[in-house]
Amino acid sequence: RQPMERYHQAVLGLRNYWYPATFASRVPRKRPLGIKMLGEELILIREGEKIYCLQGRCVHRGVPLTAGKREFPCTLTCPYHGWTYNLETGALVAALTDGPESTIVGKVKLKTYPVELRQGVVWVFVGDGDAPPIEEDVFPEFLQSGALVGGRVFEWTGNWRLAMEGSIDPSH
Repeated sequence: RQPMERYHQAVLGLRNYWYPATFASRVPRKRPLGIKMLGEELILIREGEKIYCLQGRCVHRGVPLTAGKREFPCTLTCPYHGWTYNLETGALVAALTDGPESTIVGKVKLKTYPVELRQGVVWVFVGDGDAPPIEEDVFPEFLQSGALVGGRVFEWTGNWRLAMEGSIDPSH
């Protein structure tokens, strides 16, 4: 393998790490918040004080789930054909337009992403396997109780590698 091969292949970012997605205070109580991370459309959705992260489009017809409705506790329903997903597992628990005998229920699911809330920040593990403890990816000082955390949330269109390389070099 060439040095830095993984880095050069990661056009959309490096998978299998914890990423700060947004501040918890920005996740609405009634509607999903759409975000895009590492080229993937995701939604963050709040159920009480817990926040879940799921793929951002319905498995059925690809409708954006940012338009989803909260018909039942701990679920999200696609407005197009009423496919209703469990927030924790992503499993399809009802297809409202099919009725209670729907044969698709239990056979499909949305991809879910592990979420941690730390210091008012929503962290999402964007990866392909089991998430390691967040402490393995994030500086311990950031996660300590009482740490001062702040910043702005914005979408930045551009090459993430140039931004990172520029931020590492103090002259930039």
